[in-house]
Amino acid sequence: MDINNRRNSSFIIAGVAVLFAIILLFQWFLNDDSYLIEEKRYREQRDLFFKGEIDSPLPDSLRRDFKGLSWFDVDKKYRVVARFEKNPKFEQVKMPRSAAGPESYIRAGFLHFQMDGQDLLLTAYNPNPKDSKTLFVPFRDATSGKSTYGGGRYIDTRLSGDQVILDFNRAYNPYCVFNYEYACPIPPPENTLDIAIEAGEKDWK
Repeated sequence: MDINNRRNSSFIIAGVAVLFAIILLFQWFLNDDSYLIEEKRYREQRDLFFKGEIDSPLPDSLRRDFKGLSWFDVDKKYRVVARFEKNPKFEQVKMPRSAAGPESYIRAGFLHFQMDGQDLLLTAYNPNPKDSKTLFVPFRDATSGKSTYGGGRYIDTRLSGDQVILDFNRAYNPYCVFNYEYACPIPPPENTLDIAIEAGEKDWK
């Protein structure tokens, strides 16, 4: 192959590489926008539920002046994939509640994940013994009692193989934040994170 042909081949390879990089970058922006749009829609629907649905936790006296929930800005770093470690034994626990007696849950397993370079762990619970895939993750973190509700927040998610998506952007407040007539599970001490999870719902005043 002469010099000109080698140069042409190099230009073609370089051009294809640049084009491929542009396509990947474009797809990344599309995916990022898609996630932001999905989260915006989720928050709008949640506000509509609180404002107008019959099973909203808001008392009727507060609905007219309800302006919406308070949220942290969406940040994709708070949507992580956790490794699920199944609890080797069947273990039923009584989780205390803010009112009334404790509620029964199954300690389904343990969620291992990383955030800000730290290895973190949360326990996942099955609220329904007939559905092993649905997981309930109550937790506290360094924002609890400051920018978020002191009693902690919740995440609902599902098990897929040995992985679980933990989307802290959808961490939500217990209903007892809005109405003391509700009895809400209190996150166990083992589900207290030392880091600040600045994602999801803020405290509601």
